[in-house]
Amino acid sequence: MKLTQMSMKNGIRILAVLAVVQLALTLLTHSGGSSLAQHRASEKLLSFDKTQVDTLIIRGKDGFGDKAKDVTLTLHKKEGKWLTSDDFPAAEGKVERLLDKLKDLKHGLPVATTSNALTRFKVAKDQFERQIQLQHGDKTLATLYLGSGAGARQSHARNANDNAIYSVSLGSYDAPVKAEDWQDHGILKLSSQDISQVTLDHLTFKPDSSANQKGSLTIWQADQLPEGKMVNQKAINDSLKSLASLSFSKVLGKQAKPEYGFDHPALKLTVTHKGEQRQYTFGKPGKDDNYVLKVSDKPQYFEIASYTAKPLIEGISKDKWLLDKPKPEPATEAEKAPTKPEQSASDAKEAGTETSPATASEPSPQAEKTATETETETETETETETETKSTTVQKPAQPETTAPEQNTNKINTE
Repeated sequence: MKLTQMSMKNGIRILAVLAVVQLALTLLTHSGGSSLAQHRASEKLLSFDKTQVDTLIIRGKDGFGDKAKDVTLTLHKKEGKWLTSDDFPAAEGKVERLLDKLKDLKHGLPVATTSNALTRFKVAKDQFERQIQLQHGDKTLATLYLGSGAGARQSHARNANDNAIYSVSLGSYDAPVKAEDWQDHGILKLSSQDISQVTLDHLTFKPDSSANQKGSLTIWQADQLPEGKMVNQKAINDSLKSLASLSFSKVLGKQAKPEYGFDHPALKLTVTHKGEQRQYTFGKPGKDDNYVLKVSDKPQYFEIASYTAKPLIEGISKDKWLLDKPKPEPATEAEKAPTKPEQSASDAKEAGTETSPATASEPSPQAEKTATETETETETETETETETKSTTVQKPAQPETTAPEQNTNKINTE
């Protein structure tokens, strides 16, 4: 009986000690875990020097379902410029944005840490959405596995050196595996204001340096302009603006092919830009709606969408760039009427017929004769008028006729 009571008391003491130990461990775990979580949240997920990165390798699947293929894309830096594997210029801004996002990824609270979770969240070595590898030469600086989606614009990810899985603000769309998604589609673009010469069908157009340029509208003049023609300023400016902003839809490679239609090009045009010449040749494949472009300063052939190329080609032609000069309007009836002999002094001066002082002071004999005759006529008229007046004065006045007196006496008597 006593032994049993003592055993029970000892058991209670042991349980009490264990409870205290468990409580202490719990407090310690929570305190340390919180501190650890705060520390990890402030750390970067990947540690690398962005300026040292000269090779970017992205692996993943292209396509969906059974048709998806494993693809490896490599971008490399050469002379400070990012290029695709075939040395085509890459979109610098897009590469830099991806590197910045990778550099700024931070630790959050782990979603999972077990090896089984790697496959479930698609961040395992042999199962992933994207594997992004940063290198300096042959040296690997950092590797990130990007997995399944974790919410709006969020994905599960892990550092290749750690099994902890985190939720990050990065998606597979930020790291495509198609080379065309990384190509610089603006390499054909020019500044239309820097175009100094255009040659089209043996006609050379240059900006008129003596003209008053109005805003963005350049005034063009043509050498050997055909008779009766003038430059259509709006048409040439609109065409060159579209040409300067031209963008391709696909790179077709460096090998010319007969089906490109360059035996009978749809358009040939030479442009001088910042002192460098570029010749444009547009071909029209017979079986395709799109056009093919070759520019003299690039080794590649480019596919240009029909909705872009067709209006451009139709707008660049002599028929559109040249206009007929306006014909002079026929003279009106008033303009056809003979000029009146009387002229004012100002009109005579403008016409160059103003009488000089010397001529005015020495009248011609004809003028003298006319003046004499005029004076004689005037004197004759004066004498005649005087005689008329004299006759009127000397004529005797006629007696006034008075009415006969009425016989007032007779009236009165009556």
